[in-house]
Amino acid sequence: MNTIDLNDTIDKKGIKRSEIDNILNNLLGADRYREKTLSKIEALNGDYNYGEVLLLKTALSRVFKYGITSKTIEALILDISNCINDNESTIQDLKLSEIVEYVYNCIEWDIIKDKSERKCIILLTLTKMESV
Repeated sequence: MNTIDLNDTIDKKGIKRSEIDNILNNLLGADRYREKTLSKIEALNGDYNYGEVLLLKTALSRVFKYGITSKTIEALILDISNCINDNESTIQDLKLSEIVEYVYNCIEWDIIKDKSERKCIILLTLTKMESV
């Protein structure tokens, strides 16, 4: 059945307004995280070469295409958060690029094989931790 507007969708498809609001909030939250993580990538311009920054920007799109709420990404974000929290005294005086490299070496990367995607997930985790 085709629907015309939100109320029609709710009536014909059985989706509640709260469920639609939840979906929209998740999408808007993902956009905010994407923009803030992209800003972190651009901040790395001084420490990484131009080619690596471009690879990170491309990888960020792939990470968000996978879905930042996927079980794999969520598990990695948790592992990265734990690594950061456990080593807070060590990394607190490091530059952003040094933090990324430090955390990169702390994590077991079983599933994500691309180095740029791994670094983007670290930057995304840092972004999420800052917004809590």
